[in-house]
Amino acid sequence: MGIASYVENANVMLDISLQFDSLRFINFGGGFGYDYKDHQEYDIDSLSENIRQLSSARGAKDNIRLIVEPGRYLVANTAILVSKVCSVKESSSRNFLGLDTGHNHFPRCFYYDAWHDIENISTLSNEMISYDITGYLCQSGDIFARQRLLPKTKVGDLICIKDVGAYGYSMSSNFNSRVRPGEYLVDTEDNFSMIRRPECFEDIISTFNLD
Repeated sequence: MGIASYVENANVMLDISLQFDSLRFINFGGGFGYDYKDHQEYDIDSLSENIRQLSSARGAKDNIRLIVEPGRYLVANTAILVSKVCSVKESSSRNFLGLDTGHNHFPRCFYYDAWHDIENISTLSNEMISYDITGYLCQSGDIFARQRLLPKTKVGDLICIKDVGAYGYSMSSNFNSRVRPGEYLVDTEDNFSMIRRPECFEDIISTFNLD
């Protein structure tokens, strides 16, 4: 993934910074990409070197902190969403998988028509079928993917939606009075620990004052 536009913007900010005598830091902001489909690496080392060279060439003071906000670049691939197949509908023209999750849990596909790799982690079937993968909400746009090739899938199979570490739980909601799932941490030795418990209906109404 290219860094040219980020470097160009950094160059402009460094030029502007020379007009101020009392700057303590320059924040170049976010904009670090993550390639959800082809998984090409963002060249963070080259970006760092380019900014360092620009700063030196512009005569930026050594005591000015240079700040970036990599955000999604750091966390996008740190989480997955695992969901159970609740329904399978197959026809001559279109096949559908209905999951026990929706855009209330992970809204990127709903809002941005975003691509996320999706796998069936329950089957070793070699028969591949094209599916539309849908959520459980009442909206027709609650769709995670269209025409994805997956092994032949049955009710009860587990579906893994990948790279949900950014704009995942932080954008989730209780839309349609649906509770949010728990979160589990897997360490380097494949040990599981719950770091956020699943919600229950009492959590949804806990802020109401019904006295």
